Amino acid sequence: MAAEHWTGQVLQFVREHETFIEVALFVLGFAESIVFFSFFIPASVLFLAIGGLHGASGGALWPLVLAGAAGSFLGDLVSYAIGWRYRDRLTGMWPFNRHPEWLSSASRFFDKYGILGIVLAKFVGPMRPLVPTISGAVAMPRGAFLAASGISSIVWSIVFLVPAYYGVGWLTH
Repeated sequence: MAAEHWTGQVLQFVREHETFIEVALFVLGFAESIVFFSFFIPASVLFLAIGGLHGASGGALWPLVLAGAAGSFLGDLVSYAIGWRYRDRLTGMWPFNRHPEWLSSASRFFDKYGILGIVLAKFVGPMRPLVPTISGAVAMPRGAFLAASGISSIVWSIVFLVPAYYGVGWLTH
């Protein structure tokens, strides 16, 4: 399977190039949060694996958390900007022209939860990049979006790195 092969390659890269682990987490967090790329990036699973590997090797935790959160936050900003810029044309763009229900589901989710929805969406795979896009499309105030995205990015990074970091580390000591 292509995803398993790609995942294996990323983990092998992390093992061999531990000095680049923060860059890898930044890129994964960024790609996972961008509306068109996130469908192809299993970042949450990779965060768990990388956190575990890094914990087992005795590496520092908080630089990982900050790198993952920063990438996620920047990806949210890109998705928000895409929604803002292309709000009237989103339904005609790939993949939404093939799956219009994705935008309507994200819109209902955003309508139901509002700002809290940005935080919750980080933990609902397909909604992760869609809710920031909808936030931009409905012209959500930038300040409110930035605050919600910042909080959700930090919490998401902590949730997917810390348990794996300490869990695997405990098993190896």
